[in-house]
Amino acid sequence: MKNHLILFVCGHFDEYGGRPSGYMARLAAEIRAPIEVHNGGSLEDLQRLIDTVGRYRAIWWMPDIDNSVPKFAGSLKEKAPTSVLVISKNNRDGKYAPIDLVGRMLKAHAHLMLAIQSGPPFGATILDPLGNAFVDDEQDIAKVAQALVARTEELGRFTRVGSTQVGPNVPIPTDPEVDVFVGIVRGYAETFHNLVHAANPSRFLGNASYRCTRGGFPAFRTDDLLFMSRRNIDKRQIAADGFVAIRAENTPLIEYFGEAKPSVDAPIQRELFRIYPQARFMLHSHTYIDGAPFTSHRVPCGALEEVSQIVGAVGEWAAGRPLLVNLRGHGCLAIARAAHQLQDLPFIGRPLPEVVA
Repeated sequence: MKNHLILFVCGHFDEYGGRPSGYMARLAAEIRAPIEVHNGGSLEDLQRLIDTVGRYRAIWWMPDIDNSVPKFAGSLKEKAPTSVLVISKNNRDGKYAPIDLVGRMLKAHAHLMLAIQSGPPFGATILDPLGNAFVDDEQDIAKVAQALVARTEELGRFTRVGSTQVGPNVPIPTDPEVDVFVGIVRGYAETFHNLVHAANPSRFLGNASYRCTRGGFPAFRTDDLLFMSRRNIDKRQIAADGFVAIRAENTPLIEYFGEAKPSVDAPIQRELFRIYPQARFMLHSHTYIDGAPFTSHRVPCGALEEVSQIVGAVGEWAAGRPLLVNLRGHGCLAIARAAHQLQDLPFIGRPLPEVVA
């Protein structure tokens, strides 16, 4: 069972016993939440801390380690898969652009990053993997601490739905309209890639999904299936084998067929297909759609709370048009009855960083 402490590891760690960080000590002093601080120490101390990370609901992993020493951040999510992970980066003289910092978070599977700009006085930016900045070049350490705690605690409250494989791969049924849809997905992915070549270009077109309407599959328990794009696939090359079949019924876990996992947003879109029975196709991008309504709150990828946000923002679905919504701080979602309704959508870029007001 996890305790309710934040594990905060910072300062310099080396074979000689390390040394504390003055900035991190001041930051820790401003934290108004249960926190366990380890500011500097030996590499042996660091290894012992790594072995305990699974006990904590949140891990702020910010040690300063010599480049000759193997890094540990990449293995933290393996040891603590359900903990909120916050990492740091010294961004002296603005050496790293926001998209570079996002790439580092994605590689470490981190939820947040504390990027420290040159000082004194030092400025701090708190980023998430979607490019939201909860403070931007903030010099007031108390405000940095408040924002870091607030978003860490909020991330820990979001609802996640796991997944489980329930059978062998199910191929996409032959359907000319699905072929049109897959072509639209590829075209948008190529457009986004050309606009911004990012650390992970496929994230700009987040995922795609559709409902099977060809009579179901009698060999299975469910009457119909949903097909979701595979997790982390580059949508520029997506084809029939890039989709994963999942059961449409509301089970506690996402039940999928085949070896590949569906997109992390599968729980949200499964629920939306239930709420909107007339929907057949969905397209999610990490850009915005010009003129579409916005959800009210920043919800991370895969959190089930996004469903109520979407339903509350869109209002009535006008016949003959796609249902369009901007997911604040995240991207957009287009829901359609027919594939051709998703053509020529007015996508616009999100600011990077997107500073939270």
